[in-house]
Amino acid sequence: MGGNKTNSNSITSILVEKLNNRKSGFRYKMLEVWNSTIDGATLGGDTEFVDGTYRTLPFAEMKNYRVDIIGYSGGNEKVLIEVKAGRREKLQYSQTENGAYAKTADQNGLTLFSIIPDKYDHENDIPSIAIVYKWSVIYKYALEFDNTGLADQKKFFVEKTPVSEKLKEG
Repeated sequence: MGGNKTNSNSITSILVEKLNNRKSGFRYKMLEVWNSTIDGATLGGDTEFVDGTYRTLPFAEMKNYRVDIIGYSGGNEKVLIEVKAGRREKLQYSQTENGAYAKTADQNGLTLFSIIPDKYDHENDIPSIAIVYKWSVIYKYALEFDNTGLADQKKFFVEKTPVSEKLKEG
């Protein structure tokens, strides 16, 4: 694989496919992990994840904005997932504390997840209602539970923390 090709749209599409793959332990590990952090409603075995960039949600608070991934369980929207692949990739206003995603999640009993690179420059701008997962954690689960190549794809599409920064951290 060549150099890093940071691309949120590509890794989002890949993640949707991996989360829906019922033959991969990664799907079940992520459902387990996410269910342990969700307050109330859980994601069942029937959960389907869809690429939200092509689908509007029926909530007035969303104002036709489109979140990256929508998780449906029991036929209802349960989770909204925003995905960032680049460390410097800015949040749009709809993705911030007072934006449409946080308002929609809060007012409709949905869980908002943010999946971000390690050392994400705009982590402080993520809504407080969001449950944040770093790509390094997703990568760890992919290495241990996935048999479909997600770990390699993560390395290709998600920005890496430069070695020089890792050395400074000691």
